[in-house]
Amino acid sequence: MNLYQDIWKYYDIIYSQKDYRKEADCVIALIQRHNKTDCKKLLDIGCGTGSHDIFFQRDFEIYGIDLSTDVLKIAEQRIPDGKFFKADMRDFDLHEKFGSVVSLFGVMNFNFIVA
Repeated sequence: MNLYQDIWKYYDIIYSQKDYRKEADCVIALIQRHNKTDCKKLLDIGCGTGSHDIFFQRDFEIYGIDLSTDVLKIAEQRIPDGKFFKADMRDFDLHEKFGSVVSLFGVMNFNFIVA
């Protein structure tokens, strides 16, 4: 059993009480305070179903990577103008430059699950 491949079905249900808007607003404020470029491309590493990206798209051009094709399909439906790619955060190259890169919530923990 690949836990990561199986958990996606329940991800949005498990985290339905999260305040994604509040979290995204906090991240946006930090980016606006510290980003010294004019680049509006934001890369979301481990974007999942795009729950934060829904709010990031107000200010940024969204790019996302994730290991799961299933969650990427949901993200693509939620953010039709976004660009989403199946990729491993440990080794990827989108051949793009980004003004901001985020990896939110428990994404780094998945390195131990899929390793």
